[in-house]
Amino acid sequence: SLGVSSANNDGIWTNIGGAIAKVAREGDQVPGLPAGITFESFREILVADDGSVCFSGFVDGPGVNSSNDGCLWSNASGSLRVLMREGDQAPGTDGALIKSIIRFTRNNNDLVGIVADMVTGIGDATGGSTEALWLSNPETTELDLALRTGMNFEITPGDSRTVKIIKLDKSTNVPGAGGGSGRVSNDSDHLAVILDYNLGSGVFILGRLP
Repeated sequence: SLGVSSANNDGIWTNIGGAIAKVAREGDQVPGLPAGITFESFREILVADDGSVCFSGFVDGPGVNSSNDGCLWSNASGSLRVLMREGDQAPGTDGALIKSIIRFTRNNNDLVGIVADMVTGIGDATGGSTEALWLSNPETTELDLALRTGMNFEITPGDSRTVKIIKLDKSTNVPGAGGGSGRVSNDSDHLAVILDYNLGSGVFILGRLP
């Protein structure tokens, strides 16, 4: 069609608010980022019952390179905003930077869980503490650091182990998470997380942070 090319032929539309409307399209300016930075491509999209979306993808434009082109967005608040971007400071850390967004999940209450890697050697990100889980905070619209490799996690009362790997895996769907949808959080704000720790591994159910 007129004006459509491989640079702008993919987009995301939703019926949030009742009418079908565009959320994002390749080639469009990215809200909240400097002028000239546009949507380059989209990866994974999760849709809530109300039609709001959370999705990952890549951007292109001035100052964009392989260290800062990956982003995660949500429009659950009513307008599209960046939840996390590669190259930005990792929330709750002492100067660490996001290296890559590994996996994310969300539920119908806009609880978003994100597992991401951080750049080794920058800020407080050492070789054993570069992976973490963040959860969205509905009160502040910010992300709270919930788990991080290298920290101690109580697997049973009185038994704490050092976390080595954090995973959000669709095979761990908790009850109410929508069957085979790939979500690992339900609408009671429970999140299923696979942890590898010293001398073992297991699936744990976490709640929204207070």
